[in-house]
Amino acid sequence: MVFRRLLRRGGLSASPGERTAAAIEQADAYLWPYWLERQRRPSSNAYRPADGSGRVINTTGRNAVALGTVGSGVAALVDPRGLIDTGAGWSLDWWIGAEDRWHVPAREVNVRQGRIGSGPQVETSMRIPGGDAVHRCWAVEGRGDDPASVVVEFENRTGAAVALALAVRPAGVLGVGRIDQVCVDGRRITVDGRGVVDVARPPGAVAVGGADSDPFLVVTAGDAGAASGAVDHHDPHGLASAALVVPLPHHATLRAVVSATTTDTAQTELGALPDADQVAAGWLAHADAGPVLSFPEDGVAAAFAAAANRVLVALGDRDERGDNADAAAFGRVAHAASRLGRSVIPDLVPRWTHRPLGRDEAWSGLALCRDALAASAEHQVVGDDVVVEVDVVEDLLPFIVDAVMHDPALTSVDRAPLTAMLARLGQPEPPATAAPASPVSRDEPDHSIDVSRSADAARRDLGKADIHDRLRWLLQAGGDLAAWPDVLDTELGRGCGGQPDSAVAAAAIVELLLSVAAVEDTAALALLPEFPDSWYGQSVDVSNLVTTVGRLSFAVRWHGPRPALLWEFEPWPGTQDPTVLTCPALAPGWSTTERSGEVLFEVPVDAPEPLADPV
Repeated sequence: MVFRRLLRRGGLSASPGERTAAAIEQADAYLWPYWLERQRRPSSNAYRPADGSGRVINTTGRNAVALGTVGSGVAALVDPRGLIDTGAGWSLDWWIGAEDRWHVPAREVNVRQGRIGSGPQVETSMRIPGGDAVHRCWAVEGRGDDPASVVVEFENRTGAAVALALAVRPAGVLGVGRIDQVCVDGRRITVDGRGVVDVARPPGAVAVGGADSDPFLVVTAGDAGAASGAVDHHDPHGLASAALVVPLPHHATLRAVVSATTTDTAQTELGALPDADQVAAGWLAHADAGPVLSFPEDGVAAAFAAAANRVLVALGDRDERGDNADAAAFGRVAHAASRLGRSVIPDLVPRWTHRPLGRDEAWSGLALCRDALAASAEHQVVGDDVVVEVDVVEDLLPFIVDAVMHDPALTSVDRAPLTAMLARLGQPEPPATAAPASPVSRDEPDHSIDVSRSADAARRDLGKADIHDRLRWLLQAGGDLAAWPDVLDTELGRGCGGQPDSAVAAAAIVELLLSVAAVEDTAALALLPEFPDSWYGQSVDVSNLVTTVGRLSFAVRWHGPRPALLWEFEPWPGTQDPTVLTCPALAPGWSTTERSGEVLFEVPVDAPEPLADPV
């Protein structure tokens, strides 16, 4: 059978869609991830019948949150049901044995999910008799050069003991992967010879199996064997799986650590890893170090913080298959990071331009950018020859140079020649090569949109009447978790193409929201270029906004129908001319070059009637 051959040759020449289809054919009764369970169930609105192509692709549920750290990048994805996808061909799932039955998140309805703070920390709650079973997860830095690991906590918020099953599975958010051999030895699960999951307590029961004997069926039937010594299983189809079952008393918590490569965490060390509150405090500190936006629009502040943190995680991604695998994606993420006040000079440009990624013209452009920076640091002038040479990458390099110009660490000696370079190259507007997102393919439905391109279009259209309706729609596209896929199915409201929690889409959201706060051009900084009717009479606060000419904070307050603007501007060292500030939506004729102050405007001409003529 063709499917069996595809599985046995390990999918080396098969596409992910072909391997997923082959796995389903071989193991039809297997428990699959949430998206695939829904896509196979005729009663689901995400049902997709077989189309005869021999492929099964996730076009209905590319939704997840990327778990990671600033220093190590993405460690894993967590899907809407708490499945941890390591990106290494396997995932960690969880099931709860309560007094009535086994509750399986991938098949349950009463599952809720939300962020813990604004960082990449997620809490998933599943309703069971007497309360909730809760799953929390976040990433922690690895040791030395090791990648980040994921800490997973399970809490029993009921008055009765339950059984917790932790299962390593050969499938994830984007399709079926491969596990040839799996082993449970005490509190450790090993995948193909690598210890990848450590649990704080040893299990009471264990089940291993493969395509013909899914451990899920063994565990839920009550047939898991007592844990005594190492238990392993080899599956010729690459569908090996293992589950360990741990008793979880009422109101108790159990911790595990997951790594895509290998983990060797002693039981005492598991408890010493940072807890959820400590990690949340760290992400809050990152958010406070950059721009903070407070608009009347519901959810803007939380969405902005989540998108900004996604960008920061992407900067630390060392995986060549990750967010920064191509120059255009890196350019987009780096530019957004620069607008968040992150330096791109001392680390990012040299690190990425030195990567052995072949003869890519865009990377050559980045190398020239690096050389130009080095020359300016040596008090040399960037000459015309450099500008001429970089014409081959004119779409990308202005974007990167502009990112460098946002760097607060840039000295006046560095800034002058780069200003000249940017003037020669033109103002950066993200073109197709510098604002990549997965193009809509034949596997994606006709009713799909590219999120980053939609955000870019909204940013270019600031000033049109429907711009804030589009902004609200884009915020809703990120869902309750504020995680935007590359491509969104507008009918299902779910990801259907590209990456589930896209750093490129997050970068586009960051830049759109920053442009709602202020727009920069060669003449002035325009504060609040648009002010919708729904904002009139409500406060606006923007702090620590990073521009190419300095750092800006401002607020809008109201005295009856009249708006008051308060501002403080700190120019970068070496800025020659005074910066002009305007506020066109509230006071079209007003401008100032004062670094700080406050002004009470007249009632805006376009103010809504009840505000313009108070009773």
